[in-house]
Amino acid sequence: MRWLRLAFGRGPRDWLSGLAPALKWTGTWLADAIARSGARRWLAWGLAVFAVAFLAWALWPGTRPLPIGVDEPEPVAATEPLPTDPGPTAESPPGGEPSVDPIADAGPAAGDDAPAVVASFEPDDPALVDLENGQVVGGTAQVEDTMARQFRERILELVAGANRNLANEELTTPEGDNALEKFETVLSMDPNNIQARDGLGRIVLRYVSMGRARIRDGRYDLARVYQRRGTEVAQKHALMDSFGADLASIDSLGYEVAMEAARDAQAQGAAARAEQAYREALAFRPGDARAQAALDEVLNPVPEGPQILSDALRDGGTGPEMVALELAGRSLAVSTTEITLGLFRRFMAAAGDAEERRPACRHLESFWRSSRKRTWSNPGFAQTETHPVVCVTWRDADALARWLSEQTGQRYRLPSEAEWLALVDRGTASACQANLGDAALAREESGRDTFGCDDGFSFTAPVASFTGSAAGTFDVVGNVREWIADCKKQSRNGDCRERGVMGSAWLDGSGSGTELATLGGSFDEDRAYTTVGIRLIREL
Repeated sequence: MRWLRLAFGRGPRDWLSGLAPALKWTGTWLADAIARSGARRWLAWGLAVFAVAFLAWALWPGTRPLPIGVDEPEPVAATEPLPTDPGPTAESPPGGEPSVDPIADAGPAAGDDAPAVVASFEPDDPALVDLENGQVVGGTAQVEDTMARQFRERILELVAGANRNLANEELTTPEGDNALEKFETVLSMDPNNIQARDGLGRIVLRYVSMGRARIRDGRYDLARVYQRRGTEVAQKHALMDSFGADLASIDSLGYEVAMEAARDAQAQGAAARAEQAYREALAFRPGDARAQAALDEVLNPVPEGPQILSDALRDGGTGPEMVALELAGRSLAVSTTEITLGLFRRFMAAAGDAEERRPACRHLESFWRSSRKRTWSNPGFAQTETHPVVCVTWRDADALARWLSEQTGQRYRLPSEAEWLALVDRGTASACQANLGDAALAREESGRDTFGCDDGFSFTAPVASFTGSAAGTFDVVGNVREWIADCKKQSRNGDCRERGVMGSAWLDGSGSGTELATLGGSFDEDRAYTTVGIRLIREL
């Protein structure tokens, strides 16, 4: 009777759905039976079977399986709805954000026949959620603990990366991998994160440090770029109250350094460099009256003759007065006068050289008039601090140049012969146009060939006592000869035996010839003379 059960089921509704196929099957069976055995006998049997089947269906207890070929969903067990998010808890992640329930809307919506879908806040974490079976492996506390740990680890990872960027000076560039973006990401996750707030301040200070360093290198444009970037970070994150003064220090330092560079360039006659430096100073301090006035002076120079400069010494004094000139194809500064006794005295006081150890000084350039009693401070005739120093050796002159270089930070040296000759105003100089041998000398030293006029100075005269040249130099002709750098005679082992001297002195009279301005000669570099002094060159 199993086929009847399958056909008719267990209730009226099942009977109605199973009646048609049962009748169809029965009819087919009866037709076949009648055809094989005769209609009447088989018809009677068929009706009997049908009646028995109907009674069996009506009285059969229990349940029946689904008809073959008919689909029906498995019954769903009733489940309790999962609790919804209760809001922030004591274990919420940093930043005050509420914890998130990893299972969202576990039960179906009202009126929705679809089965429940289990989801996870971290779907890629198989230790928490089994998506295939729709089950949470760990409890809610375990999920929240893991989420909080992952949250903290992400913040630590971002802070460590930002610190590496800081060390590499990747402050706001390159895009996507710099300290600023990573600190900002941390603050978006945890607005009160102390490390990130401190990191933003360190970015600003690093820009300040980089800007000040570039100023000292003369890279004013780059210093302003760093200042602008630091200011943008400080303004964006409300840090100007803390770091505004540091950022402003770039302007102050840039102004002072640029002004100093401009003054040095102007003193050296480098107008283009001076102009650029004054403009840099104005960029750091717009509208500054001092820088603007200096720039106007460079742009509109007043023709005043030779450009004179004088370097400050570390001990508080000033170096020799120099004039900027083109000498032998180079821009140089040359001392306007011979080095004075007063300046040489300061040098000797600093050097600590004892006069008793100095070589003898020859008078009138004579071997027979050589005496150790004649010294630079007492050459045997009266001098004041403004007279040219004499009784100095070539080594004294070279040592003086090196001392001035150390005192000023500039390079001082003796001139070459070519440079010295470029100073000369060509032509004949009379006795009364320069301190040369004349009647005043004849009164002290009889028997010498002297000029007939009288200039009033028997020996040396104070520097610049006579009219200077158009170039701004004095006493190139007369007063004293001057040591030069050139070696005129060498020993067999290659050492220099004699150094050159150029020009004429107070003893050169009518017998010295007409080209008094270009007289030359040489003397032992370790000997001193009452007729030889010093003139220096300064590199520009």
